[in-house]
This record gives sequence, C-alpha cells and structure tokens, in this order.
Amino acid sequence: MRVSYEWLKDYIDVDLSPAELAERLTAVGLAVEGLEDPGAGLAGLLVGKILSLAPHPDADRLQVCQVDIGKGMVQMVSGAPNLAVGQLVPVALPGAKLPGLESRLQAMEFRGVTSQGMLCSTWELGLGDTEADRAGIMILEEGQPGDKLSSALRLDDVVLVLELTPNYAVHCQSMLGVAREVAMLTGLAVKEPAIILPDSAHGAEKRVRVDVVDTELCPRYSTRIISDLETRPSPLWMQQRLRKAGMRPINNLVDVTNYVMLEMGQPLHAFDYERVQDKRIIVRPALPGELLITLDGMERELQEDDLVIADAKRAIGLAGVMGGENTEVGPATRHVLLESACFHPTTIGRTSRRLGLVSEASNRFHKGVDVNGCIRALDRAAALLAQLGGGRLTAGPIDVYPHPVPPKQILLRPARVNKVLGTELSGEEMANCLERLGLSVRRETAAWQVTVPTRRGDLQEEVDLIEEVARVYGYDRIPATIPGGMASEQLVTEQTMVQEQAGQILRGCGLNEAVTYSFFDRRDLDRLQLPAFAQQRRLIPLANPLREEQAFMRTLLFPKLLEACAFNASHQTLGGAFYEIGPVYLADDLPLQDLPAEELRLAMAAYGEIMSGGWSGRPVTAGFFWLKGVIETLAQGLHLGELAFRPSDQPSFHPGRQASLLCNGVPVGVFGEIHPLVAEAYDIPGPVVAAELDWQALAENKRLPEYRPLARFPAVHRDLALIVPDEIPAARVAAVITAAAGPLLDGIVLFDVYQGQPVPAGSRSLAYSLTYRSPERTLTDAEVDAVHDRVRTALQTELRANLRS
Repeated sequence: MRVSYEWLKDYIDVDLSPAELAERLTAVGLAVEGLEDPGAGLAGLLVGKILSLAPHPDADRLQVCQVDIGKGMVQMVSGAPNLAVGQLVPVALPGAKLPGLESRLQAMEFRGVTSQGMLCSTWELGLGDTEADRAGIMILEEGQPGDKLSSALRLDDVVLVLELTPNYAVHCQSMLGVAREVAMLTGLAVKEPAIILPDSAHGAEKRVRVDVVDTELCPRYSTRIISDLETRPSPLWMQQRLRKAGMRPINNLVDVTNYVMLEMGQPLHAFDYERVQDKRIIVRPALPGELLITLDGMERELQEDDLVIADAKRAIGLAGVMGGENTEVGPATRHVLLESACFHPTTIGRTSRRLGLVSEASNRFHKGVDVNGCIRALDRAAALLAQLGGGRLTAGPIDVYPHPVPPKQILLRPARVNKVLGTELSGEEMANCLERLGLSVRRETAAWQVTVPTRRGDLQEEVDLIEEVARVYGYDRIPATIPGGMASEQLVTEQTMVQEQAGQILRGCGLNEAVTYSFFDRRDLDRLQLPAFAQQRRLIPLANPLREEQAFMRTLLFPKLLEACAFNASHQTLGGAFYEIGPVYLADDLPLQDLPAEELRLAMAAYGEIMSGGWSGRPVTAGFFWLKGVIETLAQGLHLGELAFRPSDQPSFHPGRQASLLCNGVPVGVFGEIHPLVAEAYDIPGPVVAAELDWQALAENKRLPEYRPLARFPAVHRDLALIVPDEIPAARVAAVITAAAGPLLDGIVLFDVYQGQPVPAGSRSLAYSLTYRSPERTLTDAEVDAVHDRVRTALQTELRANLRS
C-alpha cells in the first residue's frame, strides 16, 4: 500500500512530519517500509511560459522559442510539433539533471542558434512511456513561470510505502483506513469525503435488472447508471494521486473507479451500459467450459467454482478479478453501468491464483471488503463521474442485499485483558483504547459488550480486541516479563538424530543441504523421459495451486535438485552439489480414495567441480564414481551394513553409467549420471549425477558400530592384477577374492582400472591391494603365499581371469 502524505491530509489534519508519522505507525504495527519523494528526479526543473515562436533560420523542423521562466526570458530550440504561444511547459536549464541521465545539461548550439536548455516531454521527465508521451512537449495545466516543476505537477509530496501484514490488510487497504489509524494515534477526527449527488430523472430499476443466483458467493451487489458521459483524461490532481499509489491513469471513467477503490477500499467496475445484452445483470457461477475474453485480451476457460457477472446471453466479467472485453468502456462510451459489490473472498482468491490474474481489486476482495460500504463507494464514484465526465445520474441505486450484516458484538473481559498482556490497565484506559479505534463499548461489571463496525472484519473474537488494546496503549509501555510455567525438554526422535548424522556426513563430502517445494509441474516428468505407465506419472493435483508450475505433489525428489543445479549453472557457478531428505507422495489410483503414501527419500545431485571438504581444498569433478564414493561414505558413517551395486536401466539416467543400490540385499534406490537429453532439458552444461534413495529403508538398516580392538600383529600386503571381461563387475571379483582368502584377509582395495592396449578389446585390467593379518600371531611368508595362491586359483577357475601379477 502506497500512501500519499498530501492525499492523506484531505482526510485528517495531521501535523506530524512524514518521517515522524512513519515512525509512529510502525510502532503500532503498521510497518512503513520506506519514504519516497515522487518529485526527486525533477529537482532544478522549472515552469516556463512560451512568449513567442519563430522558425529556425537554417532548419525546417526546428523552432526558436522565447520562454519566460519568472526571473527573465531564455531562448530555447525545439523540434516538438505541439508548441503554441501561451503554453506552460517544463524547462530544464543548463546544469539541470534529467531522470535517467548521468550528465547534466549544457547550453547547445543548433545550426547557429543557441538553446539555453531544453523543453521536456513527459517521457524525458520519466512520467510516461507511451507514443503520445514521446511525441511532443508536456503541456502543463497548472503553475506560473518560475515555479518549481515538481510543485506544478503536484509531486511535492512524500509517499509512505506500507507493508500490510494479514491482520492489517482488511482495514488499512485504503486511504480512509490509514487515516483512521492516524486518528487513533493523534486523537484527531477523520474527515469523510463529501458526496453530493445531482438530481436524477428516473430510477435505475427501470433501465436494468439485477439477479444474484448465489447470495453466499455474492452477499451484496449494487449498481448505478450514469448517462451522457464524455470520455476524456482525468484532471491532473487525480492522475498524480493514482501514479503515486502505483497505478496508471487511463481516462476519467476508469480512473474514478480506481481512485475510489484506493480512497475507500471498495473495488468498483464500470461496464459499457449499451453493450449489456437485454439490460440484465446476472451474478452466477461459471458454466463448465465457459469462455471469457478478459480486459487483457486473453481468452480464459472458466470452471464451475468461478463466479461471473453475466448479461442475458454471456459472461461479461470475472467477478472481483477482471472485467470482460465485450463490455469494456472506451472512447465511444456514453453510458456506464457502475458496479459495487461484495464477493466471497475464498472464491475470488482461488480464481485469481488459478488464472494468474492478481490485481489491486482481486487482492482487496480476497482479503475482504466491508459489505456495508458498497453503497457509499458507489455514490462517491457516481458523484465524481458526474463531476468529471458531465454525466447524468439515475435516481437511486439498485441494491441486492437480501441478508444485511449487522455490526459484530464481542464480549471482552477486562480482567482477561490484563492477564494476557501482563498489565494493570484501568477500565477507563481500556475503553479509551477501543473507542479511539471507532469501536463502541458498553461497560458491564465482569464482561463488556464491544460493537465492531463491519469495516473491521479482522476483529472476530476477544483476543483480537486484546491485541488492539495492546497496540493502542503502546507495545513499548507494556512491561517486559519472563514467561511463567515449566520449560519442557525438547524430545529428539531417533529418526531426527539419524537425519542429522547423515547431513553431517554429506556436508563433509561437499554437498549442501537444499529444501525445495513439495510441488512440481507435469512437464518435469516429460523432461525426465519417464514412460507413460510409470507410477511417478500418477500425480496428485492440488486444489488451489499457487501457480501452474506447482500444480501437483511431487512423486520424485531429485528433479528439484536438478533445477537447483540448473539455477546455479545459469549464474556462472562452476559446480555445485546438493542433497535433500524429504517426502514424495505416491498414489495407487486417481482420483484419491485414501491418503497417498508418503515415502521419505534421500536425493542428491551434483555437477562440475565440487569442493570435497578435505584439508587440501582441491576440487573434485562430480561423476559416477564420486557419487558412489559419497554413498559408500554415508553407509560407512551410519553403519548400514553391506552395500551391493547392480546394473540399472532407469530412463532418466545414462545407460551404462547408472546402478541400483542394495543395502543388505534389499533394493533402496538408483544413482548415476543423468541422461544427456535430460541434462539438456534442464539446461545443465556437462555431465550431472544424481541419486534417489529410499531413506526409510536405509535408516532401518542402521546398526550400532562393532568394536574391533587395535591390531597387535603386523599386516602383510600383496598386490594382484588381473584381466577380466567387461561384463564381470568389480564387485564380483572382490567377492571371489574374499571367499577364497578366508579369515586372514583383513582388507581389499581396488586401486586401478585400465582399458586399452595391450589389454584385449572387451576386457579390462583390475588391480587390487590385499591386506592379510591374523589377530593371534604374526603371519609367515609361507602362510600368506598359500592363501594368496588360493585366491589366484579361484579367480582363474571361477572367472577365467588372466593374472598379470
């Protein structure tokens, strides 16, 4: 919410400076994020009056202007086509600095004629960006020669930028709402705008019929007809107030509706009356598949839970969100049907989010408007339209309001106020706080009856009134106290402890923890090349998605980490590694009959160069074996037991560079290098690796570490190199070595893999380091040789290995 200080003073005679007012508003919870000077970019610019125009002696399209700037006359050269003697224009003298320019202006010579500055267009002043704003010099409506341009443009002002939290969004989303807050702070009276309606010839009910099909979705619908209007630009004062509030002026018909919305918090909409079929307004739910072209030119397919404004034949507006193109007011509009209504907040919010149409009006309807403020806002807009557009008003509005809403009555216990706040306020002090907010208080002995006007929809129960007392009394005046009661010990579950331990291990391996949304887009599954029959394609839709890209619950965890890799790569980060432990949501059948299965997963993804966390600080390249090492390090740190790796054929991963992971014989997931087409779809340069593991299955395999005493006897090391066919995995070779060596084998490490000459094609060379040790005695060479020969024989017999050493 942007509040013009100059506009605010129309409603309350505040004598605080903008900075002081901002400080005091923030102190009562209405946070002011900043103060802006809308005329800051116009410093040094003046109002000038054109006294004479003469053709340039040596240029057909230039004119030489003599301009009165109050303290004398200056000569300007301009090529603008819209200049005339007597006009007031913006003048920038030498030394002035225009918005968006780094250097200051200097006097310049145009074909022998000196220009002592320049006349400025609306675009050059940074106040507009249309073709009309660029085409000619800005002609001023107000001011005298020599006046400051910011003053003539009504920009000598300060704008307070408010951050409206949910509990202030209802009653502070208007200028009058903020004025009431200032009145509460200062004790001054609020001046409501005067509404003077001209006499009318006949009633609106004779010219239009209004039917509300569902009064729960539309508790109130009011309308007036204004005839014989002339569409033209709004006066400068209204245009500038709209600009300072962050809205673009369009014409007097549209600007009046926006102005009253900002003033009173009630959104309005103007229909071209002559384009309303059969002169009927019907407020109804949308028909299935009904189409409406909205004011932005987009064709929208509506759903049954959308609310529309329709005439006798078609929808003409999306209630509370945006009007329809088929009844848009324009330059030819002569008669306007003006709407002021109250719609169900949830319905408007849902439609607005689904269609991505978030506007000032939809925001206000979604947060809630005053159902009893519709007519006053309607009359205010009608009076302004009659004043600014020269129109005639019908006698009296049509007001469909079948169930009037009375002010809310809330019981308040004074003793409860002091107990909750930790204060010792008197009854007089409490009543004063509430009455300063415009609430009426009937004081009883034990409980008071507080009457809350409908404009304060945020006040629903006793605790809301207690908060208001604290706010008005002053948070800074409430004594600080230590909370009472016994502090309870925080319970940490075994699952949480295991997750924290896993996080420490993964961070030590160079991965960063990520927390991603639990939603994703259906198109993510296409990027992952998942087949049509995959269970992961059974997506659970959200009833009210925040946006189209987050419309479904995720069935996989690692795609969001791929997005994190892509985001970092797009910002020229050479590498990154991420992990996340979080749920996925799997459905057996759709639509859902029962709650979906929530499986806890561990996902990892990495690309480029990774800082592994070692003392050397040298980066490593993310690849298949790096990720395999991370998984083995995690398993070792958590004591998960025996890991095994098997070939895998997941379509999202590179064929031949992926593996399924087994923990103690149970499949727990897949990891490997992402398929190049998937990496390209995510726009990640170079290879990227990822893993998706069943965290619950891994955590259930966690065991207590087994104690092994330090070795008392020395070890004997032997190396072994052999050539085996490519289809025999290294894990199979290690298993044969372990079985043949027996209990004397203390360790086995694969330290080299080689393919190429002189190794035959289709084979590879594997080199292992074997450690032999006995816990009971020092081994002799003869004992080690016997075991080692047994290992060699087993490799030749079982695997047909060709031994190289």
